[in-house]
Amino acid sequence: MNSITSIYIPRMSANVTEEQVIMEFDKFRIGEVRRVDFTPIVKRPGFGADVDQVVKSAFVHFRHYYYNDLTLEIMRKIMEGESHRIRPACSTNEYWI
Repeated sequence: MNSITSIYIPRMSANVTEEQVIMEFDKFRIGEVRRVDFTPIVKRPGFGADVDQVVKSAFVHFRHYYYNDLTLEIMRKIMEGESHRIRPACSTNEYWI
């Protein structure tokens, strides 16, 4: 579809697992995830000391994307420097950008 092989999710619940991320991207029919690399949030003034226990970020690496309207829209937004929001079922009251 294009040369984007990974996407970055800047913030998600620290309780979300790699399996849950894989299931969400499959459920939304965005793509087949190869792996997920979780990274800590960069601590800045105003963040609590326990920020790593509450939130984390993730790099989602894909084997391939599924060809459909949603995936095309997400890729268009990424190429234009925009973001897209997904409300995952595995984590209540949050969305992934």
